Amino acid sequence: MEVTMNKKELNVYPVINRVSKGEISQVKAAKILQLNDRQIRTKLKEYRLKGPADLIHKNKGKPSKRRWDQKNESLVINSKIVDLMAC
Repeated sequence: MEVTMNKKELNVYPVINRVSKGEISQVKAAKILQLNDRQIRTKLKEYRLKGPADLIHKNKGKPSKRRWDQKNESLVINSKIVDLMAC
């Protein structure tokens, strides 16, 4: 399955890359990305270990753990329709 970066993740990559090269400090990167310096250190560590692909959110492309199964969703929708028709 192919997963792509969203705009926010695309903005993170060049900043983390510059921090990795030593062009800017972690504190300056934190201000640019509106994160705290601890988050930058974590992203930098992941970037150095696994590359730019690790900047993508880990749950992207996976179904939500809070989603309803199809049967329960249908029951709720049908009961709401019946309630609306009764009005």
